[in-house]
Amino acid sequence: MNRSLFIFLLLLFGCNSKTQIRTVGKDSVDIYTVQADDEDMNNAIHKAKITLDLFDSALYSNDTNFNSFTLKVKFLYGKDNAEHIWVADVYKDEEEYVGIVNNEPEHIPGIKFGDTIRVKKNDITDWMYLDKDLIKGGFTIKLLRSRMSAAERAEMDSASYYKFEK
Repeated sequence: MNRSLFIFLLLLFGCNSKTQIRTVGKDSVDIYTVQADDEDMNNAIHKAKITLDLFDSALYSNDTNFNSFTLKVKFLYGKDNAEHIWVADVYKDEEEYVGIVNNEPEHIPGIKFGDTIRVKKNDITDWMYLDKDLIKGGFTIKLLRSRMSAAERAEMDSASYYKFEK
């Protein structure tokens, strides 16, 4: 996934109280804080985990319509905290995925935007790729988008070159 697609996907025009938003960094990227007990978010993560084989199938398909393969990865820090970071340009090397950190971590020392990292399957909390201009996967993003008002979703959709899968 290129950086502009990532930044677009992080732009949120609004949401309900289940999600807190802060804008940080030189690129004014929004960071979303979701409580660990957010049932809807946990269900979205579960759906991503149980459908990861769909991501793998697309990744190995050699279909020229499929591109921008990206994973969201959970990194633990402190006693009970986690930060979820997007990893782009993903490929699979034996049992692990390899990709490039696609946003600047806020709390995770030792990695930064642009680093190449290895990802274990158990650490994946979402996946997505483009089928031409249609976003496949992206369960956590779709949840955040669903928390927008109809007007906010329409504004987001009109500003995008990409379409969300129903």
